[in-house]
Amino acid sequence: MIPQLWVAFNANCANLARQA
Repeated sequence: MIPQLWVAFNANCANLARQA
């Protein structure tokens, strides 16, 4: 996978987890 996409996905997932 592309590291940049992985980093963006990981950041988004963490953000959603914090909002939940």
